[in-house]
Amino acid sequence: MKLSDTFKHRIIIDRRKDAADCIDACMLFLDTLVLDPANDKRKIHLKKKLQELKKNTPPSRITGKKKVFFYAKIVPLLRDIAPENCYFGRHPNDENLFGYWKKSLLLQKTIS
Repeated sequence: MKLSDTFKHRIIIDRRKDAADCIDACMLFLDTLVLDPANDKRKIHLKKKLQELKKNTPPSRITGKKKVFFYAKIVPLLRDIAPENCYFGRHPNDENLFGYWKKSLLLQKTIS
C-alpha cells in the first residue's frame, strides 16, 4: 500500500528531537493510517519490539538502542508506504526534517 499524494511534503518529525521523540512521532503517525494487512502487522510487531526494548534495556544504553531501532525498523516501513514518486527521509535542503518528499527534490539537490 502506498500513501496518497496528500502526504507529499509532509513533515513527520523534526530531527532536532532525540531518538525517543522521533520514534514516538512516527508511531503516532502510523497509528493515524489505515494500512494494508501486511503493513499493519509490521506496525503491531514494531510496537511489541519497542515495548521489549524499553523493558529490557538498561537506562544507560536506551538512547543508542532507540536510535538503531528507529533507523533499522521504523524508517523502512515508512519508506515502503511512501506516496508514488516520493521518498521518506531527510529533506534535501534541511536535514533536520524527516518526512515525505518528491524524488525530484533529490535530483535538484544533486544537479545544484
